[in-house]
Amino acid sequence: MASSVSGKQGGSSEELSRQQVTNLLSFFNTIDNILAVVDFEGNFVELNRAGLDLLGYSQDEIRGQGVAMIFPKELHQEISRRYTEVKKAETGEWQYILITKSGVGINCEISFHKGLWDNKDAFYIVAKPI
Repeated sequence: MASSVSGKQGGSSEELSRQQVTNLLSFFNTIDNILAVVDFEGNFVELNRAGLDLLGYSQDEIRGQGVAMIFPKELHQEISRRYTEVKKAETGEWQYILITKSGVGINCEISFHKGLWDNKDAFYIVAKPI
């Protein structure tokens, strides 16, 4: 027996689609770990509420910015190289300190998984503070 993300039976297709988007956004924004969607060029597309709160940015400040901005400056070249490797492997796990907008470091386990966002290759990233 198949069920929709909305859990509703019946209703118009448009209503169900809106409800599914609402449900998925609610799920995305209630996870305590940092969840991000990053395009294949390494730029933020979306960041969940926990990520915004932990890192100290607004969605407008971070959207379109390179992921290197949340890593220590001395690691930017290494992060760029490792991101290129992850693009080839389509998945990866790292452990790094992420830097908040105010300069505080947060040690995190970070995992990358290739997916699609708006029909374009992207990475889904989970960063768990440790």
